Amino acid sequence: MVFAREAGVATILVSITLWVQCAGMAVLIRLARAYLARSKNGLSPWRAGVHIVRFSAAMIVLHIVQILLWGRLLSLALSSNLGILLLFFRQ
Repeated sequence: MVFAREAGVATILVSITLWVQCAGMAVLIRLARAYLARSKNGLSPWRAGVHIVRFSAAMIVLHIVQILLWGRLLSLALSSNLGILLLFFRQ
């Protein structure tokens, strides 16, 4: 019974992670396509570099959101075992 609960929670967590990743990528692609369609001069090397930096920064923020999501769910899962954790990690 414990395995079924853990497998269900893992499935939900992986599904949420994939959903956040796909939604974030879809938003980034849509914004990039709209910006490139609006630009009149095309894409110079300088602008391409700026776009790569902005895209990389957005990906880092997306990964930070996922890390916070995993951390929050892990802290909720371990909150019932807090007494045991304090016992083992006490200095």
